[in-house]
Amino acid sequence: MVLIEWWLVRLSCMIVLMLTTGACGIWLVRTKRWPIRLPVRLLSSLLVLAGVVGAVFFLGFPNPNSYSVPVYSPNGKMAARVCEYNASGFGAADSSVELFTAHGFKSRLVFFGEYRSVEIENVRWTSDSELEVAYHGTVYNCTGAFDVKVRCTHH
Repeated sequence: MVLIEWWLVRLSCMIVLMLTTGACGIWLVRTKRWPIRLPVRLLSSLLVLAGVVGAVFFLGFPNPNSYSVPVYSPNGKMAARVCEYNASGFGAADSSVELFTAHGFKSRLVFFGEYRSVEIENVRWTSDSELEVAYHGTVYNCTGAFDVKVRCTHH
């Protein structure tokens, strides 16, 4: 299984769609009369502006999430990875373990705890239907998903 970052694909497609729809709208009404041209150009310009702003935010600001390499189940149909969220000076920081299936199209949070409470070396598959997560610190949530039993142990 290849794990695909679907949020990245979705965001990129939305930005491209906004830019192309706005540009096509401006181009298509270039020969129309002003009662049609003016509102369509205004709405299309706002759509292009939203796409540009989205692209600037996407490319200009760092992602507060950092991801580990995935750990695949023995049969290769599922994967688990650690996500570290650190908003730097804005407050919150935490760690989580996500479980993925269907090439990353479906995902569930199976562990949620303090920042740096789990490392990828401590996430291991004991079978195709059992995942073991060894953590330190405080755990806020530990649950199974996709018929996978998740066992969280303090070390």
